[in-house]
Amino acid sequence: MVRSKIHARSRVKSVEQVKAGTQLVMEINIHVVIEVVKLSGNVVGLVGWRGMVGSVLMDRMREENDFALIEPIFFSTSNPGAAAPTMAKNEKTLKDAHDLKELAKCQIIITAQGGDYTSEVFPKLRAAGWQGHWIDAASTLRMEGDAVIVLDPVNMPVIKDALAKGGNNWIGGNCT
Repeated sequence: MVRSKIHARSRVKSVEQVKAGTQLVMEINIHVVIEVVKLSGNVVGLVGWRGMVGSVLMDRMREENDFALIEPIFFSTSNPGAAAPTMAKNEKTLKDAHDLKELAKCQIIITAQGGDYTSEVFPKLRAAGWQGHWIDAASTLRMEGDAVIVLDPVNMPVIKDALAKGGNNWIGGNCT
C-alpha cells in the first residue's frame, strides 16, 4: 500500500509597486512524503469482493493502483473455478473461499464476505496454524482481545504499535 502526503507552506516575500502595477512575490515550499507500507509478503486473498462493501474496496484499490503492489488471489463462496477479475495476475480462476489450504497460501486475507463467513473460516484457519494478516469488514471479531479496530488516520499510532508487536487481526470499525 502506498500513502502520500503533500504539505505546502507559502508566505508573501515582498510586495512592490512596479510600472505595470503591483508585483507580489510569494515563496512556496512543497514537501511530498511517499510512504510504502508492506505488511508481510504480497500474496493477498480477497473474499467478498463482489458485494456492496467489497466492490467499493475494489474500486478504491484500482484508483490507488494497489494491485500493482500485490499478487491478488480472488476467492468465491459461490462460484469457485470461474474466471477471476482482470486485476488477477497469476491465478486467473476464482478459488474456493472455504479451502483452508488455498487461503493459507496468502500472507494477507481481506474479507468483506460477512460475519457468518468469518465465524466459520477464521477460527479454522488460525487453528490450522495460519499466522497471516486477517483484514475484515465484519463486526464478528471486533471485541476480541487481539483485534485492532482500523480507523486510520484516527488511530494510526495504535495500528503501528500493534503491527510492531506482531498483531495480525485488523477489523473495520463499521462495514466499510
